[in-house]
Amino acid sequence: MKNLLFLLVLVPFISFGQKKVDSVIFNGATKIITETGLTTSENLKVVTSALMENGFTVHSANNEIGTLRTDEKSIGTFGVIIIDVLAKDGSVALTSRARTTITEGLINNDKGTLKDFVGPIPYRKKKLIVSIFDEMTKISKALNAPFKYSN
Repeated sequence: MKNLLFLLVLVPFISFGQKKVDSVIFNGATKIITETGLTTSENLKVVTSALMENGFTVHSANNEIGTLRTDEKSIGTFGVIIIDVLAKDGSVALTSRARTTITEGLINNDKGTLKDFVGPIPYRKKKLIVSIFDEMTKISKALNAPFKYSN
């Protein structure tokens, strides 16, 4: 009886700290992980090509640590997205940062700075957020490898 009680108390704490990974998008997902089987440098080349095919341009990349950040891309009517890439041997992870352009130009005429972007964006069934994940999913599909959503 004590063992059963102990398990009932312990199980919620064990599962609380675990990350969820699923092939179907879920509320709270913040990234897409693609299992490519390629080296870090090969992954960066392939993901750069996929990004460019989907209308993104590369803002910065670091081949030594396997990171890449895109320039801003308009998405939907009032959104701007930046995609962050972490490539390592065997996999590529995509996360996004976004901001709304609804108030842009009302306060000042400057473009937003990186600090104005919020991210990583957790998935919810909101039009702009769905559009952001649609963009990241297109890039993951272009890598021609299995991918999963993760938080």
